[in-house]
Amino acid sequence: MIQAKSLLKFRGIKHFFLNSEESVSEEFDEVINSAFISEQVHGSRIQKTDSRTFYKDCDGLLCENKSTLLVKTADCLPVFFYSAHKKTVAAVHAGWRGLSKGIMTETIEIFRQMGIEAASLIAVIGPHIGSCCYQVSADLVNKFGKIIADTDFYQKKDSDYYLDLSAIARYQLQMAGVKAANIEDMQVCTCHNLEYASYRRTNSRERNISLISLL
Repeated sequence: MIQAKSLLKFRGIKHFFLNSEESVSEEFDEVINSAFISEQVHGSRIQKTDSRTFYKDCDGLLCENKSTLLVKTADCLPVFFYSAHKKTVAAVHAGWRGLSKGIMTETIEIFRQMGIEAASLIAVIGPHIGSCCYQVSADLVNKFGKIIADTDFYQKKDSDYYLDLSAIARYQLQMAGVKAANIEDMQVCTCHNLEYASYRRTNSRERNISLISLL
């Protein structure tokens, strides 16, 4: 289990980025079983929570009431957002598809509609596949090159390309108004670190669970 320094200083929330073993342990059963979760369809839609615990056709949830939001990942980014002023949290699942569709921008827009300025938000990027391991096609790099400017979002090693999902997410967040100083990256590669589930490494159904709760 790892936690973000930027969120630990706030008393009104709890959060955990669990590895694959912790995600199936009895220790977190109660909070996992009561958490709200999105269907995670690799899109860009964000929904506000209500009385339901499962939300179809979306990849992110935002809540203002005492509850827990859950994200399951195996290489994609789990991203948490917190507004200390409005006591509001969001939890987002973002892979390359969601990022290409602007899911970070869509999330910030939902906060704005609630009267929460992007500059006041804390954003935390949890464990995900890093550019050290995420080999992709030149076509995918070119796809992002058309929507991202002036940032290093990939590495080239010999003739191979490696995508940096964190760099893309940070770029989109900053373009939407989130301060660079308010973005924390946990810098854990799920493919490289054997404690975490990685679809790229094992092609299995194992997942890492990330949780954020309003108290």
